[in-house]
Parts: sequence; structure tokens; C-alpha cells
Amino acid sequence: MDASSARVRDGLRSVTRGTLYLLVATLVFVALSFVSRVLTVRSISPAEWSAFSWSLTLAGLLSAFGTLGLPNAIARSIPFAKTDDERRAMIRGTLLVGAIAGAAVTVTLAAVGPAIGARLGDALIGQALQFFGVAVGASIVANLIASIFQGYEDVTPNALFVQILNPLLFVVFLGSALVAGHGIAYWLALLAYTGASVATLTVSAVYALRRLPRYLPAGPAHAGAFGRLLGFAAPLFVAGILGSLTGNGDTVILGLYSPLAVGDYTVSLTLA
Repeated sequence: MDASSARVRDGLRSVTRGTLYLLVATLVFVALSFVSRVLTVRSISPAEWSAFSWSLTLAGLLSAFGTLGLPNAIARSIPFAKTDDERRAMIRGTLLVGAIAGAAVTVTLAAVGPAIGARLGDALIGQALQFFGVAVGASIVANLIASIFQGYEDVTPNALFVQILNPLLFVVFLGSALVAGHGIAYWLALLAYTGASVATLTVSAVYALRRLPRYLPAGPAHAGAFGRLLGFAAPLFVAGILGSLTGNGDTVILGLYSPLAVGDYTVSLTLA
């Protein structure tokens, strides 16, 4: 077997292994998400669940805007970059934009969340948006870190941290409250979700600090590489926004006109 054939076989083996890991992680994510929903729905009131669901949907929609299409773009661009200088520029720019976007979403929802709740006549929504602003800000950066490693054929941050650790921590936090006999109050459910997101970002950041230098040693960055990445990310950004609107637009619109109906609607979607 020549060297070219060996590289092809190694590449296919790596892709197959990564796909299998992501498949298992997705199944675990679905199962843990279902458990967390059951625990939350059984513990808080229908009005609180509606506010929780709608605020989480809106925050998730904002996160699609915040990532600017960079997760898909960086994961696809790293393998095809010609030099490490280009990769450094793309990674540094992506993390900088992600940090700014995450902070902007957090500050924006903290500032306007109560006003949105007041406009809709539901203070619970305002409270949830303030918590979820922090969660979404953390998720934006964590997802970008995961995408960077996917460019190096390392699915650990995505499969293990984002899709397994995050929902697992949410379930653990909720279960701990039940075992302790405190029950799951509305604010505690919000805190548990936010805490899980922040913890996931922390673990992802530590992993990146330790692991990324193995793939990409320190050095200079190519000046124009990140600009080209943004150009590549633009159509992916539009596609991501359209996908988010298609998947979540109905829930957001329903919440604007009938906030109390959102809880039943999201539960029905989950069961379906």
C-alpha cells in the first residue's frame, strides 16, 4: 500500500470514528435534555415553564446571530489553510469575535430583558432573559472552541463537553436540588441552566489552553486570513439564521401574542 492510500484510509478512519462519537453524543444529549425537561416541568408552574421555554428559545435565536456563521466556517477552513500563520489568524480572530459577541448578548439581555418582560406583561420572562443572557454568552464561546477543534479532527469539546457535559450538569444540578429537599424553584432552574453553561465554557477553555498548543504552536499570524474567513462565513451566517428562524420562529411569534401557551406548545413538540 502506497503512502497516498494509507493517508486516505487514515482520513476515512478518523472521519468514521468522529462521526460515531458525535452520533453517540447526540443520542445522549437528546436523552439528558428530555430528563431535564421532565424535571423542570414537574417542578415549576405552567406559567413559569412557558416563560422559561420562550426565553430560552429567544436567547438561542440571538446566539445564532452572535456566532456570525463562524462555527461552520472555522471548522471547514482550518484543514485547508496553507500555513500555521493563517490558522493562527483565523483562530485568534474567531475567539476575539466570539468573546465580544458573547459579552454583547449577555449585556444586552441583562439590560433589555426586564423591559421585554414588562412589554409582554410577564416579569418571569424578564428574569429568565437575564439568566439566559449569561448562558448564551458562554455557549457562543464554547461552541466556537468546539468548532476550532473539529477543524483538527478532534470532536472531544463538541461531543463530550457541549453535548454531554452541559445537559448532564443541568440534570445533576436539578437532581441535587430535589435530593436536598429544596425542590426546584423557578430561579433555581434558571441558575442551574446558566451554571451548566458557564461550567461547560470553563472546561472547554481549560481544554483549549492545554490542547491547542499541540496542534498549533505559538507564532505570528497572517494578516488577511481572518478577513477571508469572514467572507466565507457570511453565507453560512445567513443559512444559520434562516435555519434558526425556521426552527424557532413559530415559538417566538407565539410567545409575543400568547406567552402562556408556549409551555404546552414546546412540550408537544418534544413529545412529537
